[in-house]
Amino acid sequence: MVIDPSTHYDIRYWSASKPYRAVLPDGSAEARFYAGPALWWDGAAAICATLIDVLGRSAGSSLLDIGCGAGGFVSGFVAKGIDAYGIDISTYAVAHAPFAVKDRVRYGDVLAQESGRGYDSASAFDLVEHIYLADQPKLWRAFESTGAKVLLLDIGAAHAPEHLWCPEAGLEIPLEREWQSVSGHVCVLPIEFWLAYARTWGWLPDEPAMEKFEAWRIATPGYDQLEAWGRKNLLLLRR
Repeated sequence: MVIDPSTHYDIRYWSASKPYRAVLPDGSAEARFYAGPALWWDGAAAICATLIDVLGRSAGSSLLDIGCGAGGFVSGFVAKGIDAYGIDISTYAVAHAPFAVKDRVRYGDVLAQESGRGYDSASAFDLVEHIYLADQPKLWRAFESTGAKVLLLDIGAAHAPEHLWCPEAGLEIPLEREWQSVSGHVCVLPIEFWLAYARTWGWLPDEPAMEKFEAWRIATPGYDQLEAWGRKNLLLLRR
């Protein structure tokens, strides 16, 4: 297995049929399929609404969602009155964007081109960990190229030493790490690393907004179990 972002996020990725091998207790390998993310998540609407509520006026009136998939979060932000657009490297996901946001979602590789300047805010949900460590500067320059003053990130961060994982691009993934890499997660580091890295690019955490969002999450049935949107993964940043 080699993770090539330009081809990895295909129909198999989005339809729970991406193959990988799992190591069994006896040391043998078993073929399995990765039950990846859904093209559309109804829960995105409440996430978007709450993010805009806790950020207030600082969120502005326009947003670019980088790594938008089929546009679920774009739709959620539009519902809150934000002029939101999305860009994604997966031609399959973009092609399956619902009619309501189809003209707001486009294909693009932000590592190879500017995202497009003129947005008040930018977001990247479940994206940062999909970018190889050596390519992170390109991603953060893409954030910069939007002209945004607010950056919303939800990162699949490492919460234990065994989760740490940063393979080099183009190399074969070891059998014992296929279970993790098939998701496309090739840069799994602690949230403390990402917070420090963000500071090097001039982004500072909006602690009050993050505390408000976490309070909402904990108090909201269904979302209270979504640790992926908790303080160990979510960063709301300002410049």
